[in-house]
Amino acid sequence: MPGEVFPEVAYGGYDSAEDSATGRGPEIDPTPLVDIAEDKDLLIFGVTNDMTGYVVAPNDFILHKTQPYLSSGRDR
Repeated sequence: MPGEVFPEVAYGGYDSAEDSATGRGPEIDPTPLVDIAEDKDLLIFGVTNDMTGYVVAPNDFILHKTQPYLSSGRDR
């Protein structure tokens, strides 16, 4: 995986519409990786030291309306 994977994306257990930040249910989320692989003992590894972001459940995160993504950053 190219980034840090949230457990529900890998193993399931998405929030319900009542519990999610967006008010949308798990029907909008991708199929958990264990179901795609048909292996409940699946181990998921990220790129460890070179993570490029987060792989999150779509129904539990809201992007800012005018600035949905970071366009620049500073490092001291």
